[in-house]
Amino acid sequence: MAERRSRSKNQTASRQGRASVYGSGNEARQRARERSRRKRRNRARLIRLLLLLGGVLLILLIIFGIKKLAGAVGDGGFSLPSKQTDASDISGNSIYFKNNGSITEVIVEDFGDEYDKDGLAEMVNSEIDDFDSGEEGNTVKLDKLDVSDGKAKLEITYDNDKAYAAFNSKTMHFGKIADLVEDKVEFTTTVTGVKDSSVYSTDEIQEIKGTAIILNDDTTVITPKKIKYYSRTVTLVDDKTASVRADANDAVIIY
Repeated sequence: MAERRSRSKNQTASRQGRASVYGSGNEARQRARERSRRKRRNRARLIRLLLLLGGVLLILLIIFGIKKLAGAVGDGGFSLPSKQTDASDISGNSIYFKNNGSITEVIVEDFGDEYDKDGLAEMVNSEIDDFDSGEEGNTVKLDKLDVSDGKAKLEITYDNDKAYAAFNSKTMHFGKIADLVEDKVEFTTTVTGVKDSSVYSTDEIQEIKGTAIILNDDTTVITPKKIKYYSRTVTLVDDKTASVRADANDAVIIY
């Protein structure tokens, strides 16, 4: 009897041991499955986040592309963003052509000791008054005069190209090409198209629909609209600004 009780106790202890081992194994498997589920959830969250970021980036790219395309279509071709340069922003001599046909010239010269600011203004205004009295309808006006750092900066406005040419004794034609052709103004040089780099002869220039500037001077030209054609002595600075150098042939800018 005692022997049977001992075997029964040993069998019970054995079953309890096996249950303990099985329980420990089940807990380990449960923890492993939980870690696996956490990894899958983390991967899913990461994928959703990447998809969300990718979608936002795609939307931004589409918006940017639409804006660029709209600007290109509006200009008739692909180009850099427009930049309007004001005559007063240029440090050297410059000429600003306006839609109403008037011309503003900014002249920067070394300022000597023979004049003070008031004396210089009086001299310039005297020259303008003498000119206006002899050139009816071709008016010239001194808008601004500044003196600083040994430099004099004058801003003069001319009613039209004829006033500019007569006052300065320089070549200047400015107007619609059809009007210039009607006035017997000659185009003496070829021009190159900004859009396609094609070269246009002097005869072909007369068929272009646009406004032309013809001059012969070392200066910077600022136009109210984008430049479309220019001659070989003209260097584009931006789409509305060009550097011009004097030459045997007149420079031509068309916008």
